[in-house]
Amino acid sequence: MFQQQGRIATYTQVFAAFSGVFAARNDIDDGGKVLLPQSMLADISTLNLVYPLQFEVKSFRGTATHCGVLEFVADEGQIVMPQWMMDVLKIQPMEMITLKTVILP
Repeated sequence: MFQQQGRIATYTQVFAAFSGVFAARNDIDDGGKVLLPQSMLADISTLNLVYPLQFEVKSFRGTATHCGVLEFVADEGQIVMPQWMMDVLKIQPMEMITLKTVILP
């Protein structure tokens, strides 16, 4: 789930992906931020992460993009993302993705 590398930790988790339509949220498609489960907030609050939180989102096909987090209100085991992000990743609803913290320039 997470590992310590020197003083900065990284966090990796697998989630089922859904678009904002499934969460009845039309504000999701307006940017590059996602909804994540509240349990993830509890997990990462104990880690020494770099803020603002930035993530690599990677499909099991190998396609990837990056995002931030809007809120920690998604259902357990799910990530809610903009439809454009699902299109870039070439995934359909309920497909699994890997989310990993990254430090972007």
